[in-house]
Amino acid sequence: MGRFTAEELEELRRFDEEVDKAGLTYEDYLIEDMVEELLFPEKVKEHKKMVEKYRRQVANKDPEELKAKRKADYAKKDKEAERKRKQEWYKKNRERIRLQQAEYRKKKKAV
Repeated sequence: MGRFTAEELEELRRFDEEVDKAGLTYEDYLIEDMVEELLFPEKVKEHKKMVEKYRRQVANKDPEELKAKRKADYAKKDKEAERKRKQEWYKKNRERIRLQQAEYRKKKKAV
């Protein structure tokens, strides 16, 4: 099973869960990083690659341009989230809205 026995891996996982539940100090944070590196080396390696790729991209760009891009990305995500919320609300309330509209049309015709 690699470098650790099943009991050792279970103990590391238990310790990791305890650290996750507790408030982290800087020392705890460093220990957690070490535990993650021991338990999930491929995940940590992939994360380091992504961070390095991001740093290379950012190093060659204008800070104002990056700020504008982040702001635009945030606005786009916010609009998408709002669209989804509205869509879900409409799905949940479709029948009620249909009845309201029919009632409104009847009142409008009667006037």
